[in-house]
Amino acid sequence: MGCGAGALVKYLRIGLPIILPGAAVEVDGFDVSDFAPHGNSNLAPDTKTVRTGDPWPYADHSVDVIISNQVIEHVFNPAFFFREIARCLTLGGVSIHLGPFKDVIWEDHVCIPLAHRITRPGYIRTMAKIFHNERALAIPGGKEREFGECAADYIRQYTRYMTRKETKRLCADVGLRMSFDYTPQFYLSKLRSVSRRQPLYFYSKNPLFDSLSYSLAKYISSVTLVLRHQPGNY
Repeated sequence: MGCGAGALVKYLRIGLPIILPGAAVEVDGFDVSDFAPHGNSNLAPDTKTVRTGDPWPYADHSVDVIISNQVIEHVFNPAFFFREIARCLTLGGVSIHLGPFKDVIWEDHVCIPLAHRITRPGYIRTMAKIFHNERALAIPGGKEREFGECAADYIRQYTRYMTRKETKRLCADVGLRMSFDYTPQFYLSKLRSVSRRQPLYFYSKNPLFDSLSYSLAKYISSVTLVLRHQPGNY
C-alpha cells in the first residue's frame, strides 16, 4: 500500500519469482489519490487508487502479505489503517511496514532534527541554517516560499508520527499482534548495500535481539512494524 510510482511493485514482480521459484506470486498495489501535496501526479498510470477513508480495494482476508515503505508516518487515521489491515489480511498472513515512529530524532522529510515535535517555523528556520540539505527543498513549495514556514506546514499537514503505545493499543483493538521483527536485519541490509555486498533474502529471527534493536533504532531512523492476526482469530 502507498505504492506511489510503483517502483517497489515492479521490483517485487521481477524479484519474487527469482527468489521463490515455483511459488504462485501475485503482486498488486494501491495508493490514496487525494492526500499527497503533489496530488496523484507521481502515481503510475495503472495504479489503483482510493480516496481517504474509503475501504481498500481488496476482499476480506484475501491478501497474504501487506507491505508499506515510509507510509506509516503519513497516516492520519491509524485506527482505520489498522482496521483495514485486519480486514484484508489472511488469517495466517503478515503485514510489514517500514517507517519511523515518533521517537525518531531526525525528521527526514525536511531534514531537521525533531521538526515533527517542534513545528514552529522559527525553530525550523534556525535549524535549516545548521542542517542545510538541498533534498529538503524538494518538498512542495520549498523553493518558492520561505523554507521554515513551508517545512512547518508540510509537517503539520502531511505527517503524523505514531508512538509505540498508541500503535499497540490500536492493533489490539482489531485483533492484531505487533512486533518489530527484522528491524536489525533492515540495518544489516543497508550496511550490505553501502558496502556493495550481495543482498540477503532470507533471515533468521531472534525476538529478544529484535526487541532490543528496536529500542535503539527507533531514535535513529525507520523500524519494521510487523503485524499478524492474534492466534485467537484463527
